[in-house]
Amino acid sequence: MAEEEPTKIPEPSFLEQVKAEREALEKVRDENKVIVAELRELRGNEILSGKTDAGQKEEKPKEETNAEYAQRVTEGKLNG
Repeated sequence: MAEEEPTKIPEPSFLEQVKAEREALEKVRDENKVIVAELRELRGNEILSGKTDAGQKEEKPKEETNAEYAQRVTEGKLNG
């Protein structure tokens, strides 16, 4: 029995590798463009529906006087 030489698979040339990488990057870029467009639309809908914090004033907690604090403590309502 004679030994057969393993079949050599030709390696792609450098230009073919670069072309394949470029195509992969272009595919990812196109997918990212779609995702960005969807996020912009979602963000626009949030802004128009009033679900964002823009323009809303933060409510400050009511400041308690010493007399109110003392009364709350004597009534046993210290935590709340």
